[in-house]
Amino acid sequence: MSDPRDGEPMFQIEGFPTLERMRKEHPFTLWGMEQVDSSLLAFVAPRSEHETWTCMMHCHRGDPWKIKAFLWCHIDPMEELYLKWGVDVKPPFQWEAMKQAPGSGLEWRLEQEDADLEKTIEKILRDIWWCQRNTKLALAHLHHEALRLQASVVGVN
Repeated sequence: MSDPRDGEPMFQIEGFPTLERMRKEHPFTLWGMEQVDSSLLAFVAPRSEHETWTCMMHCHRGDPWKIKAFLWCHIDPMEELYLKWGVDVKPPFQWEAMKQAPGSGLEWRLEQEDADLEKTIEKILRDIWWCQRNTKLALAHLHHEALRLQASVVGVN
């Protein structure tokens, strides 16, 4: 057990790996987490397309293991997305006024528990995957709507 004056050990992994990839590429991270009562695990993904994803997890040994995670996704502002999508009309809604919106970012609080650390991590990774998937679907919908708006403006002229 670590000395409480040392603080909790923190582990960082680039990207959002699967559990199998963690076992293969980061076995000492998993081993290190199992050696202490409490640790922090961060996933930081490189920017892709319009998004930057980050997750900070607090892992606590107990019966069962518990993980509380905070997941953030920063998305480019709508005006920038419209430009990248080749749309030259203004977005029809003031997105920047919303807390969870493109330009402001999205956030989730996730919690999982299981008797086994790896199974708990696997559950959290599955929750993260769903958040990422649903965000990509929402962005695809926004893209479609932007193109539709552009087509309607072109059709009026």
